[in-house]
Parts: sequence; structure tokens; C-alpha cells
Amino acid sequence: MIENYWSVAQTYPLCEDKAINHLRRQSFEVYLPKVVSPSSNRLVPLFRGYVFVVVAEQWHRIMSTIGVLRLLLSGDSPARLPTDFIDALRSVETDGGTIELPPRFRVGDQVRVRGGHFKDLVGLYAGIAPHASERVLMNILGGWVPVVIKGSDLELAL
Repeated sequence: MIENYWSVAQTYPLCEDKAINHLRRQSFEVYLPKVVSPSSNRLVPLFRGYVFVVVAEQWHRIMSTIGVLRLLLSGDSPARLPTDFIDALRSVETDGGTIELPPRFRVGDQVRVRGGHFKDLVGLYAGIAPHASERVLMNILGGWVPVVIKGSDLELAL
């Protein structure tokens, strides 16, 4: 008899909810932590393309479940998550069941642009913009101009 433990299933793109539903129909215990997307204000998976599933005796069925691309393996067996990993995620959920991520920057923080047209310039963080972008006030030509920059191109200026 196999000991039950948490593992990770990779899903097809945008199929996390579909995989969860089909895994539950097969009586698997599953977990899909979600966060509020800053760009769309919708709930999205914290780990896009992955769901957590409890591995039990009939774990091979996971791999043929609708929405599941593959089960992450360690050798010939499903990879094991540390026993307290899921508990740690659940411990930071809000009453609504979502996980609130701390903001990377606060309004007014000095940020440096790492790429794009404004590379290496420093500006003041002004908030979130749509489509995974951020608003930054840049001192250009003697005035503060709001500029939208891809979030991955920003870092805290030291």
C-alpha cells in the first residue's frame, strides 16, 4: 500500500480548472492556489500550468486525466513535495481562499528600468498598469512624465 503525499501535475495551457474538476471526479484531493491578477483583477493560478494533487495507489490515472499534460516524476514515481509545503500555502490564504502577494514596489519607490527604451533610467513607481505593466514617473525634459513599462523590466533602485 502506497503512502499518500502531495505531488505536482502540469496542465495544458489555461486548463488548470479543467484538470482540477476532472481529478476531483476521480476522487483525487487537489489544490490550486489562486491570486488576484494585478493587470486584470481576476483570480488566476499562483503557479500557472500546475496543480497540486495527492498521490494515492491509483496515481497512474492522473496522467490520463483531461487537462493534465503530465505528472512530475522523480525516477519512476511521482515527485514528492515537502510535507509542509501545501500547509504553508494554505496558511497565507485570505478568508476568500486567495493568496495575497505582497507588492513588489510601493508608490513613490525609486525604481530602475532594466530593459527597453528607458534602460538604466531611474524613476518613481506610480502603480500597476494593465497587461503585466507598471506605471513609472520619469523625469524627462524637465518634467515628470508617466510611462508604462513591462513589470519584469523594473527593479528597486538602490
